[in-house]
Amino acid sequence: MSFWTEKDVLRFIVERGIPYASVYGDIVASDGENDYGATLIDCKLHCTGCQRTGCMFCGFGAHLEKGENRFERIKHTHPKHYEFCIGGGAYDPVDGLWKPTEKGLGYARVLDYIGVRYYFNPRPPRGGRLQVDGQMEM
Repeated sequence: MSFWTEKDVLRFIVERGIPYASVYGDIVASDGENDYGATLIDCKLHCTGCQRTGCMFCGFGAHLEKGENRFERIKHTHPKHYEFCIGGGAYDPVDGLWKPTEKGLGYARVLDYIGVRYYFNPRPPRGGRLQVDGQMEM
């Protein structure tokens, strides 16, 4: 499928009524300013939900996302996964590395460090950031 564009794939799905994962939302046509439920031939098609999916906990490119990012969405769509991803983690003094624990991966520390929001709140709580159980103070 390397020669298919995203538009080709979306049009193929729409024209043939192929079911797809709900995480992508609806496939709609857009003229750049407005979305239309009915497919328009010359308009770009896009999904109203996630544009891409992959490993739920992958942080690659998270600092480039505008609006609600993948970690903020996970909080709403998969709260237990979110808690595991954000919580836990501990510093290992033996090798000097931050490592996952039985309580979670400890992404809160990493996301704080790289400046990626992981809670959907335009104004951080008092103190500047969300404190998660098991999160190490910086």
